[in-house]
Amino acid sequence: MKILSLNVRGLGGKTKQSSLRTLFFSIRSDMILLQETMCSTYPALLAFSKLLPSWEFCAISASGLSGGLLTAWNPCLVRCRAYETITGILVKAKFRGMNAPLVILNCYGPYRNRDIFWEKVHRGELLNTPNLILGGGP
Repeated sequence: MKILSLNVRGLGGKTKQSSLRTLFFSIRSDMILLQETMCSTYPALLAFSKLLPSWEFCAISASGLSGGLLTAWNPCLVRCRAYETITGILVKAKFRGMNAPLVILNCYGPYRNRDIFWEKVHRGELLNTPNLILGGGP
């Protein structure tokens, strides 16, 4: 099981997408958690579907010129249910060869009101979840 979490600072131009394609194929991840896509949901999904066309995705739009999340997984290796939440993209994943499912939160803690954001995460008791992986962060 390989999970890559990465702040991409935008999915824009061809140079960035070419670099990401090279990185993804060299690491050979089963799941990718991207933060700071800096675009709305549809362009993020479109850009990423060109990079890894056989993968499945869930994305949350950026707010202005910051933020934006995308979680992607190889459906041949991972079965997922993904949900958009106020804290990010929450995924329940079952990786091939593993008995227990994982709970994965792909989040990007906001620049402003960071304490309020993490207080909401703590209050929801998500951090007490067994087999939790947190991608992104403050």
